[in-house]
Amino acid sequence: MAFKTSLTFILIQVIIMHKIALIGVGRVGRLALDLLVNDIRGIEVMAVDCRDLSKYIGKYDNVKFVCACKPKEVIRSVIGSDLLALALPSGVVYDILYEALKSSFNIVDVSYIDFDPYILSEIIHEESFYIPNAGFSPGLTNLIAGYVYNKLGELNKLVIYVGGIPTEPIPPVSYQITWNPEDLIEMYTRSVKMVVDGKLKEVDPLDNIFNVEIPGIGSFEGFYSEGLATLTRNIKARNLYEVTLRHPGHLNSMKLLRQLGLFDKEPVEVDGYLIQPYKLTAKIFEKYLKQTIPDQA
Repeated sequence: MAFKTSLTFILIQVIIMHKIALIGVGRVGRLALDLLVNDIRGIEVMAVDCRDLSKYIGKYDNVKFVCACKPKEVIRSVIGSDLLALALPSGVVYDILYEALKSSFNIVDVSYIDFDPYILSEIIHEESFYIPNAGFSPGLTNLIAGYVYNKLGELNKLVIYVGGIPTEPIPPVSYQITWNPEDLIEMYTRSVKMVVDGKLKEVDPLDNIFNVEIPGIGSFEGFYSEGLATLTRNIKARNLYEVTLRHPGHLNSMKLLRQLGLFDKEPVEVDGYLIQPYKLTAKIFEKYLKQTIPDQA
């Protein structure tokens, strides 16, 4: 299996790396850039994005900024890097990831991918590694779940609860954008894999909306979300699923928007132009749901 299973191997590789290329400088990528520049010593950092990054020049010392869009162009720009850190929208990450793996790069990817990373096993070179789903969720939550499984063995039930919501329910939909708005919409449309009574099944994320009470914190509503990633392969549990929390009322708002077709990818014609509704909705979210207060995981 081309996926490395030795954490020691990966840690040793990362420790000796000093040239890191960050591909994707959106909301999440910008935070990653801050961490790389401010918290890690002795590394060289390159930041690559399809958008103009000139506004960042001068804000970060010793960071090389590159504008590149096409997958092969992106990979050419990062030749010589020891590690690629990907923080890309799910709609564009696959082609860039594929080219990077073919070129034997070591990769850590926080993107909200919509495919099984194991399909890329055959193109991963033996001397390199690829860590998918390496964000907060999926990512950190999966590490914690794996730790519990390693300690306890086969489980009867494992439920992951995550949030990523503003500390207060901000109108109009009790939510503010903290990551790519197109991928936020994906959360409400993408089929969710879960294990129920020992069987893998897929459900609609908004078919079941339920109340979740967290003592000392408050009341929320939850829905099944696509965050298990590789856990369905690597953990034996009779029941296994992820629940994402939202402030009350938010999910019914999202359900209404979806029912109205505003999350659809099928283009509609408007004044002679073909527009994908979900892209328009994402732009509206970006404009009117800007983050103004801290979020909580």
